[in-house]
Amino acid sequence: MLSSMERVSAIIIVIFVLTVFSCNGQQSCVTPDRYNGQCVDVKNCRNLYGILVNAPRPLPQRVRDYLQRTKCVNNPNPSAVCCLPQYIDSPQITSPPREGGGSNKDTELNGRNCGEINQNRISHANKTFVGEFPFMALLAYEGVDGTRTFQCGGTLISPRYVLTAAHCIRRDLVSVRMGENTIDQEPDCDGQINGRQRCAPPAIDINVEERIAHPQFNKPRLTNDIGLLRLSSSVPLGNRAFVNTICLPVPGDVQLTQIENRFLVAGWGRTETENRSNALLKATVPRQTIDTCRNVFRVNRITDDHIICAGGENLVDTCKGDSGGPLFWTAKIHSGSRYIQHGLTGAGYTACGALFGNETPPTIYTNIANYIDWIKSNMH
Repeated sequence: MLSSMERVSAIIIVIFVLTVFSCNGQQSCVTPDRYNGQCVDVKNCRNLYGILVNAPRPLPQRVRDYLQRTKCVNNPNPSAVCCLPQYIDSPQITSPPREGGGSNKDTELNGRNCGEINQNRISHANKTFVGEFPFMALLAYEGVDGTRTFQCGGTLISPRYVLTAAHCIRRDLVSVRMGENTIDQEPDCDGQINGRQRCAPPAIDINVEERIAHPQFNKPRLTNDIGLLRLSSSVPLGNRAFVNTICLPVPGDVQLTQIENRFLVAGWGRTETENRSNALLKATVPRQTIDTCRNVFRVNRITDDHIICAGGENLVDTCKGDSGGPLFWTAKIHSGSRYIQHGLTGAGYTACGALFGNETPPTIYTNIANYIDWIKSNMH
């Protein structure tokens, strides 16, 4: 017969077991980022399974370490990981991936969550907070010795496609990195929320399946400097705080009440010849008249339809952007304010610092609105 103390202990154990397991049998846990989660099979955790599937092989050490820290040690399922509730898929509704071309969402522009503005953090000066611009992409090129370097930027416009500049598309362009903030720092962390350190999951590296440069790209004339990269698999968008798509100025989708006079640029300063920063930086630049760029760079063939002239004010460093990186601002879409990409850094002329006396020259950007039909026709 149990003593009163033993009965109390048994009741406490029962209560503990009931609180550890939810009604559907999932064990409670704490994620590596110190958020409350539930133990599920890794295949039913969208963001972690996406990292596992899309990471290059062999798995980088930083990915192995992160996934190891997500494992539920005392769970009978050896594949159980600690997953945030919003990323858990029910096994009954999880369907196998389609063979062949992928889903329609892979090629959908302006999905309902595109361009979401993450406002839970305050950035400092020109440095961005982790996840401020989750659509930013880094393009990796492989040298003859097998090493990879980031030489251009781009933006994720759908789960399967990255928008970049045509002059960035070369045969040695092999992969794209998403979810990066500070290169060579793992994990990316930037302070605390509710007493817990806020860190991003490991960046995602996905191979390039197809390179599509505009067939009429003309570098000397600075025209049609736009291209697409089709990825070998879809970028997982389960954690949009760190990886998401940007919206494009598709007619009928975006409510533009006036011509934008200011823009944001962001990037790591990655160009074909220079790598200026390991941290993702940003700057606000003014729109300039097309004649300003014509006069500064002595190019008469450029037009408003194809080019946006911006920058060149108060020594603002336009080199915070990347070749192929975005020129963007906010506008109303999907009943809310979202980031809309209006331009991308083209081949021609970008300059840094005070090269013209005490003034920074403007930069020439490809005008994306003129290429929406071309973008759509090349996404399959």
